[in-house]
Amino acid sequence: MAEWYYYALLTMVFFSISNIALKSLLSEDLMGIIGKNLNSVIPAIIMVAVSIIAAYFLFLSKIPLPQNTLPIAGAFIVLAMTGFVFLMIAVSSGKIALVTAIVSTSSVMVAILSVAILKDSLSPREMAGIVLAFFGVLVLAFK
Repeated sequence: MAEWYYYALLTMVFFSISNIALKSLLSEDLMGIIGKNLNSVIPAIIMVAVSIIAAYFLFLSKIPLPQNTLPIAGAFIVLAMTGFVFLMIAVSSGKIALVTAIVSTSSVMVAILSVAILKDSLSPREMAGIVLAFFGVLVLAFK
């Protein structure tokens, strides 16, 4: 088995444990505050992203990186942090098993985008697995 497979499994284990920890840490009161003040959360995420970009210029600029790294890294940070805010809201008010099942369908979006943008190819077996995973989550999510 390829080495990346073990790292992917470890990632899944750690993300699963972190989601359980997140659910136990979040209270309805905290999520009510965040939900009501979502307009102030998004600028905070942007400020953190700008801070990380500034840190790059101040400390990490000596590390050789490809040319387009900074805009891609900035977009990644903003998108990931925004997704995390939405995950916190969903986990605090929904069943964690269903929330994480729905979130796991991001692999379907990644597969579609990797074919469209990165020109990756998927075998028929991989496509069938993605379709099965997606419909499995639909069965879980909708009563």
